[in-house]
Amino acid sequence: MQIRGKLLILLLVIAVTPLLFVTFYGFATVRNMGNTLAEQIGDGLQQRMKSQLQLMVQYNVRMLAQKQELVEAWLQVLADSVEDALRKKDIFSGSSYLAEDFDAGRVSAVRIQASTRHFEKTQTGRLKPLEISTEAQVIKLAPDVEPDEVGDSILRMSALTPTYKSGYDRHPDLFYWIYTSLENGVHSSFPGHGGYPEDYDGRNRSWYKKAVAVGDTVWNSLVIDATTKQAIATASRPVFYPDGRLAGVTAIDVPVQALLNQVRLRVKASENSSVFIARAEPSLEQSSLQLLASLDVEPTDWRQVPESRLLAIDHPVFESLVNDIAAGTSGVKRFPYEGEETVWAYGIFQNDFEKRAVALVIVFPFADVVEQVQKAKDYVISQTLGLISVVGVFVIVLTGLVIAAAWGSSRSITEPVTDLARAAQKLAQGDFQIRVPVRSKDEIGQLSSVFNDIAPKLLDRMKVRESLAHLRRYFSPNLAKQLTENPELLGVGGERREMSFVFTDLAGFTGLVEASRPDQIIPVLNEYLDGMTRIVWQREGTIDKVVGDAVHAMFGAPLDQPDHALRAVLCAFDMDRYSESFRAKMKERGTEVGITRIGVNTGIATVGNFGSELMFDYTAHGDAVNTAARLEGANKYFGTHIAVSEYTADLVDNFFGRPIGKLVLKGRSSGLKTFEPLSEAEYHSPNVQAYLEAYDSMANKDPVAEEKFRELLEIYPNDSLAQFHLDRLTAGETGDTVILTGK
Repeated sequence: MQIRGKLLILLLVIAVTPLLFVTFYGFATVRNMGNTLAEQIGDGLQQRMKSQLQLMVQYNVRMLAQKQELVEAWLQVLADSVEDALRKKDIFSGSSYLAEDFDAGRVSAVRIQASTRHFEKTQTGRLKPLEISTEAQVIKLAPDVEPDEVGDSILRMSALTPTYKSGYDRHPDLFYWIYTSLENGVHSSFPGHGGYPEDYDGRNRSWYKKAVAVGDTVWNSLVIDATTKQAIATASRPVFYPDGRLAGVTAIDVPVQALLNQVRLRVKASENSSVFIARAEPSLEQSSLQLLASLDVEPTDWRQVPESRLLAIDHPVFESLVNDIAAGTSGVKRFPYEGEETVWAYGIFQNDFEKRAVALVIVFPFADVVEQVQKAKDYVISQTLGLISVVGVFVIVLTGLVIAAAWGSSRSITEPVTDLARAAQKLAQGDFQIRVPVRSKDEIGQLSSVFNDIAPKLLDRMKVRESLAHLRRYFSPNLAKQLTENPELLGVGGERREMSFVFTDLAGFTGLVEASRPDQIIPVLNEYLDGMTRIVWQREGTIDKVVGDAVHAMFGAPLDQPDHALRAVLCAFDMDRYSESFRAKMKERGTEVGITRIGVNTGIATVGNFGSELMFDYTAHGDAVNTAARLEGANKYFGTHIAVSEYTADLVDNFFGRPIGKLVLKGRSSGLKTFEPLSEAEYHSPNVQAYLEAYDSMANKDPVAEEKFRELLEIYPNDSLAQFHLDRLTAGETGDTVILTGK
């Protein structure tokens, strides 16, 4: 037998036999490890899902609590307005109609529209939008009351229309009806609508009686609306005459079922889940939950109060849940309910007027919760089986290589392997220029070619990571990834293009820095800039510079953004909201932080990398950039937070804003029309409409402008922009051109 044959037999005995043994042993080990890993991942994911459920329910609890506080705050404002209307001698009559006139169509002086939130059932059982008016309230008199007997009360209730409208316009999705019932039988409601039953008398309603009995703000879990027959929650509060006598009750209806449905949508729960508000009843014969509000409440007779359903489950975990809620504790529990395994997440969000805890409860089918867990386990097992298959194929190939290698010279086997081993060591030490010679076209030769391809690819990947880390200092993660994949977009040089710019400055921050220790002020500044930077990135903007507390951002480069003006305005809105919440948070910590002033402008600028290949600064230059900076500083003269140029406003569809003036900025000779951006609801509010009327008179140099601004400030004394123009007019200035000499 030739030596090559002997070598083959020797290799088979020495290499192949142990290899096969190790392979089969490894198959069993990998399979067991995969199953164990799948179970561990499943357990970990279940624990994580439990934590996520707790976070979700706590988030929704905070949302409901905020809405509750908002309703109670507006109810206090409403009660003050009612008592003020009852106290005043001279009353300004608002727009109102008797319910009978509304039903008969005798309300041509106001706009009537089909509601998107109020529906009534037709005789066929179909839902029909209710016709309402958001310009006037409706007056419903009790059956035993004549209009001439209560004329003064009707007049005083009519004066509440602006207050009703202000609350409804600000929170149309939260406020269903806003109304007041007086002891003399006068009932006023907003928005104006018909459809009242003939025998309707607010004094007989549960929300009226409970508010009178308690003497303070009180919530009625569920009542049936007399007009739409829908289940709603009502917050009510008594009002009094100046001499302390009960005058009546004012109230706000809340579409509680719509709010619960929003909770279900936010947590992405299936139709098989349940969402309800409940109060614990641990002292009954069997521990129970009293359901105060749920999605499955069927409308009943409006004269009757829906009975709260008691939910009792004979299970120790349910009893523990009831005790948790009674003790004001949130949690997540799992137990069978109605024939299937369920997960209950619950959080405490208020105490009722009897000082007992009330909880938001979300019930998920356990199958929905563990669906992702099971998918993860199946994935791990499938990957394990795939790994075993790959290893099996590799073993077969390796066995063939061992047999083939026996027929070759020892040198042809050992020398290329030795070269690869040495090269791999150098590559591990960072020598990316290392290469190995390709001596053959067999598997070892292919392995050598692959190795030679790996080194430059690893070097390119490291460079990409370094570039991405550098770019993330300026751009959002998504934009940085695109620029890394298309580096030609960031070549040294520049181009002229239309862009939008946002400049910010934190008022009074320099003085705060000088008056504070570094270890106190640096965390504050870092937290503020982190939030502002994230807002720019969320709008796909580019951070030009961060100078102290100021942020300079731009939109429209390096990638084209046809809607760059809209992005800049939305970014300014987001920054203003974030800044105000940040101020409130810092104030709670004992640090007074000023407002953030923001300037927005659009125009042609030169943008690009200014510098060298090794060190550059991606920035923009031009008059459009300087104008945005000037507009930021201009806010301090007017008391505004945001100033947007006409060039930006013209490029934003449906832009809403009130004009600040034609500003002659420092270094310019002509006026630039500038706006304070507003939401649509703010733009149509009474104070803004009054401002627009006064501004038009001023712009036309009409002498009545001064008086209009003065009347506006009597109603809205905190309007700093209106005060600025009144001071100008009082000083003898005319028109809407304002010359600014400072920044």
